[in-house]
Amino acid sequence: MQRKDRSGAEVGIACAWAGAAVLAGAPALANIPACPAPVFEVGALELGDDGRDRGYPGGLSLADFDGDGDLDLLATRGFDVTASPYRGDRSLLYLNDGTGRFSRSEHPFGDFDTPDSGASLADIDRDGDLDVYVTVQRRQPNRYLRNEGQGRFTVTPLGDATRSAQSNFSGVFVDIDSDGDLDLYTTGPTMEMPGPNAAYRNDEGVFRAVEDNPVLGGANNPGAALWGDLDADGDQDLIVANSDIARLSGIDPAPVEHAVLYRNLGGWTFEADPGQPFAAPGYSSMSGALADVDNDGDLDLFLGSYVYNTEPRTDWLFLNDGAGRFTLAPAEFPVHSGQSSGAAFADLNGDGALDLVTASYGGPIELFTGDGTGALTRREDAALAARVTGHSAVVSGDIDADGRIDVLVGAWSANAEGDFVTVLRNRTPACGSWVELRLVDRHGAPEPPGSRVVLTTRSEAGHLSQTRVASAQTGFRAQSASPFLFSVPPGHEIVEAVITWPDASQETLTGLAPGTRAAVRQPAAPDAEN
Repeated sequence: MQRKDRSGAEVGIACAWAGAAVLAGAPALANIPACPAPVFEVGALELGDDGRDRGYPGGLSLADFDGDGDLDLLATRGFDVTASPYRGDRSLLYLNDGTGRFSRSEHPFGDFDTPDSGASLADIDRDGDLDVYVTVQRRQPNRYLRNEGQGRFTVTPLGDATRSAQSNFSGVFVDIDSDGDLDLYTTGPTMEMPGPNAAYRNDEGVFRAVEDNPVLGGANNPGAALWGDLDADGDQDLIVANSDIARLSGIDPAPVEHAVLYRNLGGWTFEADPGQPFAAPGYSSMSGALADVDNDGDLDLFLGSYVYNTEPRTDWLFLNDGAGRFTLAPAEFPVHSGQSSGAAFADLNGDGALDLVTASYGGPIELFTGDGTGALTRREDAALAARVTGHSAVVSGDIDADGRIDVLVGAWSANAEGDFVTVLRNRTPACGSWVELRLVDRHGAPEPPGSRVVLTTRSEAGHLSQTRVASAQTGFRAQSASPFLFSVPPGHEIVEAVITWPDASQETLTGLAPGTRAAVRQPAAPDAEN
């Protein structure tokens, strides 16, 4: 593998593979070959017969908790909504043996019978492993668990972020002010009485509450909080999905009942953009996801409609023009009568185009395949259609290390029995190959939030560029993994991968071999080399 920094100077050792020239500025053509529709082996995450895996796993986080190189799973589990009084369902951490077989881990996540809702993972103390922030509903304090290494966690204060009790349904670590460390953003009560979001500035490891900022949003019912550089200006913008559950429940409606884009102007200055097509009545939503669906290098938006005791609705896909201006795409989503509760983008069949898995509360799991232009086609899958329950978070990642991305779906059923996490093991016949980059920042943290990779391949028909980003929340109560596992479509060869690190430094890799994984550590800062 050969590495070049932004100047083009060689900073690594070339492999024997004869890479092509760097394609700076090369256009991303569709050039998507025909591959079979994704095929899944569908089953429940049930270990043994003691019933502990059945419950209310409303939030899912896929990540390497114990540092052994494979993907483990944290299921943050809520509570039995039929019980009186409510009693929390203890969260579970599942460790992976490297082949996709999970075992339960004894850990402090399960020491609390609180209504845990979601989690965000990132290296906050800069020791190279992933720490965890758990959001808790029903006005109970959130928790921060510091990773001591090898999957051992200690419950630790995190300033104002663990003192407040605001009924937070989800949270995400993100560098909001572009100062090089991760701040924290939490959404308010999605399905309780309306309330505000919260933001916490990281001041050298001390998290302080931010006040009087537009991103706090007022007393609404927010769902997914999706951060990403939407207008290509180098900082993290925010889209918050808001539902109209208050109105539909017969109480005073919240001030905002649709998604809102907050443009980051720098220095904790944000501006709501009222000109977006989704910033209007009728676009009530709870779930969402950002990804480059049309392979043009920017992040597009999926929003799942929120349906509660009202007429059925469809979901929506909005395409980004690169400057953060979105247009409603002509994607044909089915009408559904359940709340769209989860969504995840991933290339599930190896053709170089992102596909989409969605789930709804009281409805089925649905699959849509992409063609690399922004068009999505619904695929009939009897096993997915038959899986009807109180679905919740959707996450994706390669849990069995076979180069194919798998999908897991949470559940929060409105019954006393609860339900299991659903596992969709990807069994799609091989179509081309794959390559995975596993990024590590200067402190040893894996997949640092805000990092971005563009992989360019070529065939006789032209070039294809695929853009992926890493985030500490990829959907409502969800954190997916394997962000830089790329497909190498049939007939394609790898040209280069361009990495943009969170501090905006860049490097180019050539000589990547299909069917391999490459660990890439961020080079030392220029001043550290002197």
